[in-house]
This record gives sequence, structure tokens and C-alpha cells, in this order.
Amino acid sequence: PAPPDQLLPKSAVPAGFVLNSKYSGSLTPAQYSPSLGDVQAALLYDQDTGIVRAVYTRSVNGQTAEVLEVTAIAFMNEADSNRWLGSFKDLEGLKSLLATSVQPPRLGLPGTVLAYDRAQAQFPSLGLNNVTDYQTVYSNGGEFFQVDLAGAGASIEQSAQILKAAVEAAP
Repeated sequence: PAPPDQLLPKSAVPAGFVLNSKYSGSLTPAQYSPSLGDVQAALLYDQDTGIVRAVYTRSVNGQTAEVLEVTAIAFMNEADSNRWLGSFKDLEGLKSLLATSVQPPRLGLPGTVLAYDRAQAQFPSLGLNNVTDYQTVYSNGGEFFQVDLAGAGASIEQSAQILKAAVEAAP
């Protein structure tokens, strides 16, 4: 995947969001992150080595008001990507009390697009807790992208448009 500052075109970053370099970068399954626990669990299961994540935050009066996470994984082949997607969907299904699968907006992208409305999402290291996280996911060939948009101004439509921008910007 591209470096964190190149996962998303600057024009697709919502107004007021800034890249948080402390939480962005390459991530391995050994580096636990509460907001990416399901991603990391599936990586361990599928024996893959890492992911790249870009974390953006928007603050109001010095406090984090919204979080945007863009995660990318490049697989060697479509079979590995499909196995990963299956693991990911299974883990999301286990969280059905907090994560509800919803109809994703039509994006005109080839491949699989999924969407989740995740209640009571936690981003403790960023100071944002018990918020709704709108998560959109894309898988095609050896590519996997995940966008999490959480906070008061977030929506599934906005998360999906950010996902589309990330996919279209991929090399």
C-alpha cells in the first residue's frame, strides 16, 4: 500500500481534518489497536504481516470531535484477499450487537463493498468514545480498503465517498 499521507487524496479529506502522524503508518498484527482489533485478529489468522493506516482527526476546542481512519492492505493474490474478507465478515458478525451491516451506497467500483453502522465505537487513544462509527470496506483482487468515520458529523454516505476516493487513488 501507499504511505499513510498518500492513501487518500488531499481533496477527499473532509474540511478540518488533519493527519495524525502518531497513529498513522505501518501496523503489524503485534501492534494492538482497539479500533483495529478485528483487522489485526484476521491478519493473525490469515498469517499476513501488516497494514498501512492513515488516521485523521478533527478537533473542536482542543478535543477530538471526529476520527477518520483509512486502512489499506495489499495481498499477493485474490485468493488471499478473499480469505481475508471472509475472516473480516465473520468477525464483524460476531460483533452484531454493536455493528450492524447496512446497505452500502452505490459507488460504481468493481469488487465487493460492505458497510457497517457501529454503535458505541471506542477510540480511547484519541479521546473519542461511545460514538457511532460508519465503516465502509472494499475488496477487489488483492486490494482491501477500510474507512472508519466516527463522530457527530459522520455519515455512511461520507464514509463511502472517502472509500471510493482512496480506492481510485491507489497505484
